Amino acid sequence: MNPYQKTPFLILLAGIAALTILSSAAGAASVAVNPQLSSVPVDYILVTTTNLAPVCQAPCECMAVGSAEKKWGSNGYVQCSETPCGRAPTTTAVIPYYCFQPVTTTTTPAPVACKAPCECMEQAAAVKNWGANGFSMCSERACEYSQAVTGALVTKYCFQPSAAPVVITTTAVPLHVITTNLSIVAPVTLHVVPVHINQSITLVDSDNDGVMDITDNCPSVANPDQKDSDAIKSSCKVLPVSMGGGVVCEITPTDNIGDACDTCPLVANADQTNSDGDGLGNACDNCPYSTNPGQADSDSNGVGDACQNPCTMNVNNVASFSWTT
Repeated sequence: MNPYQKTPFLILLAGIAALTILSSAAGAASVAVNPQLSSVPVDYILVTTTNLAPVCQAPCECMAVGSAEKKWGSNGYVQCSETPCGRAPTTTAVIPYYCFQPVTTTTTPAPVACKAPCECMEQAAAVKNWGANGFSMCSERACEYSQAVTGALVTKYCFQPSAAPVVITTTAVPLHVITTNLSIVAPVTLHVVPVHINQSITLVDSDNDGVMDITDNCPSVANPDQKDSDAIKSSCKVLPVSMGGGVVCEITPTDNIGDACDTCPLVANADQTNSDGDGLGNACDNCPYSTNPGQADSDSNGVGDACQNPCTMNVNNVASFSWTT
């Protein structure tokens, strides 16, 4: 109250006290008080309400919204609690105070774009879509940043569903393995199948080239490299002079006989037929039925001298001739 307001108020209190004393002294005296003098204007009454306000936890601070904007900028703060932490009375209104804190800024790497089949999402969403063990992270770098209502940073990553395991079944053929009992286990019943292997065949290496006879393409001739050069050309035949001579071949699979013991190393001849016994198979012998291990062919027409009439030779190509080669 200002000094001018206090004076009438004090006079009123003094009058009421005097009337009270006089009433007591008179015993039955009654004092009437003017109602207009006993009412106090509202402007003279200050009403305060005391409530327990929350204490702001660091780094939050109790202040008005305007103070927070002034201190940290319009987008530089977040509200820590919806409950006021205090009030500031002014001549026109009561301003509530709240707990505020500055927005923590950190340097984050630029987000990456997810490539299919990867999808950008929070880890909780990946668990919801594919289960706790049903996905994998495509990249350790984030694909998106956002801010929650509370001001917390929300980071999303690229996730993809885990691929179903691929089961590849292969059939292996073990070499030189002796098994006395082969057990095949079924889900319920156990079946035991005895296996008998002829060790005399499986473990023999007749030519001592390190390759067992059962897989050696030349079991009686040492050839550790297992070279088989006729794997492309096969079924070669020597044409008679009337057909122009020479050798005609077809492309067929190999004869599976190594060069070291093949009667026709460059021509596939699985039967290894050698009618004249000169060491060369009929499939590659220019005289299949006349012994001529040297394969002499004076006129180079594909027919050996041993089986060609000299009179039919092309004299222009004959450099030398012998009946014995």
